[in-house]
Amino acid sequence: TFYLKSYEPWFWLTRFFVFPYMFLLLLAAVFLVGWLPDRIKLWRTLGAGTFCVFLLLVATQLTWPAVLRDLNEDYTSITSIVGLQTQGEFIEEHYEAGTVLIPEGVPQFTYAVGRYTSIPATSILGQMYGPMYYYEGENPLDDWETVGPLMWNWFETENVQLLVMHSGDQRFTRMIDERPESFEYLGTVPHGGLQTYKVILR
Repeated sequence: TFYLKSYEPWFWLTRFFVFPYMFLLLLAAVFLVGWLPDRIKLWRTLGAGTFCVFLLLVATQLTWPAVLRDLNEDYTSITSIVGLQTQGEFIEEHYEAGTVLIPEGVPQFTYAVGRYTSIPATSILGQMYGPMYYYEGENPLDDWETVGPLMWNWFETENVQLLVMHSGDQRFTRMIDERPESFEYLGTVPHGGLQTYKVILR
C-alpha cells in the first residue's frame, strides 16, 4: 500500500484486513506450512512451519505498546463514543434547516454528524468544495475582491445556514469580519474545539 507520510506501528492494526496484506500473509502461510514441508523432510518432522506461523503471531503482539500509546484522550484523531454523541447532539440542537458546512480533516466529527443527528446526508457539505480550492492564483485571500463574492455566492447557492469551522480559519473569519450581521456565534463544539455559527444571508 502507499504511505503518504511515513510508517506508523498502528498500520498493522488499522490496515490488517487490506487485501494485499491478507494475500501476502496467505502466501507466507502456504509457503511455511505447505510448500516447504513437501520439499524439506526435516522441516515437516520438526513442525517448523507451524512454529514460524506461531512466531509471526507472537511478533504482532510487539505492536501493542505503540497502538496503546495512541489510544488515549489526548491523541488528536481519537474521540470517545460519548464525545461523538455529544458533538452530534450539539449540532442537532442548533440545526434548523439548510446546509451544514463542515470542516475538512476531522473525519470523527463528520461521523458524529452523520451518525448522531437526523440531518440528511444531502444537507452536509464539506468545506473543500468551496471556491477557494479551485482558485488558480497563489493565495486566494490576497485576491479577496475576486474570491469573496464567489464565497458569498457559494454560501447562497448551497443554502448554508450552519457553519462549523476551525478557530481562526481565515476563509471564514474574513467573511465574518466583512458581514458580521450575517453570522451568529452559537458556541464551540464539545470535544473538538470547532466554532459554530448560524448563517443568515437573507
